[in-house]
Amino acid sequence: MTAIRKQVEKASILSFCPTTPRPLQRDLLLSIEADYASTDVFVCQLPTGTGKTFIAVTLAKWLHKVHGYSSAVLTPTNILRDQYIQDYPMMHTLSNAGMYTCSNADE
Repeated sequence: MTAIRKQVEKASILSFCPTTPRPLQRDLLLSIEADYASTDVFVCQLPTGTGKTFIAVTLAKWLHKVHGYSSAVLTPTNILRDQYIQDYPMMHTLSNAGMYTCSNADE
């Protein structure tokens, strides 16, 4: 294992934040980092404007760099997709849910 890889694995999730997190974002990210080994599901339900997108981008970067996972972002509208692209240009290809058909939509 390279020295750089070891440094990345020891890096706090907060080191992957695109900017300084707000207190709520910081606390939530640290909680996810602490509980990561014991669960594979995280649910984040917060009001509009509290920084869910920031948390998602930070998690995607952390999961990719530290754990080797890829992430996908699926938004319900083009407006939210465009917001991701504008605010977080490092997120490459994004889609909205309207571009896909649910396989059991008629059931």
